[in-house]
Amino acid sequence: MPPSSHTLLGHKMEDTRMPFKDALAAFKTFTANEGKPTSFLWITQDRVRVACRRIWIFRPNELSGNELAERFYESVRSSNSSIKLLGIDTFRDRYITCIEEMPSPPHHPNQLYMSLFKSNPFRICSTSNRFLWILLNTMHSRSRRDRLICESISLNRTIKNAE
Repeated sequence: MPPSSHTLLGHKMEDTRMPFKDALAAFKTFTANEGKPTSFLWITQDRVRVACRRIWIFRPNELSGNELAERFYESVRSSNSSIKLLGIDTFRDRYITCIEEMPSPPHHPNQLYMSLFKSNPFRICSTSNRFLWILLNTMHSRSRRDRLICESISLNRTIKNAE
């Protein structure tokens, strides 16, 4: 996809969204420079819940590779939305990461952003227990605090389940 430009309030803006492989390499450099792991755990909406002031990940050991992340990234890149690669926290030996689609408007069109939480004030938990996961789904974002956590780290806009 060739770079394009758009005009926003009379200013010409270049498309800074590079292909996923290039964006991934740049993000790895960015995270390494900040002392964070460069092995990523790409979270998906169907595997993350916020409940009881905690971020729960269902069977994180099953989340591997970049395929879903790449598909979602490239689908967003085919629109005029901006994209944010967001690092949340270290979990075991991997860095919890998500991709946020930032629709235009209200955001600037066709931009690539990278952001890391300096410190995550939320507790990360994992479970393999299907009964607990079902319970978490019924509690999902009921409290105002849990909804604020979800919104503050873009968990409502993480990689969509591409299957």
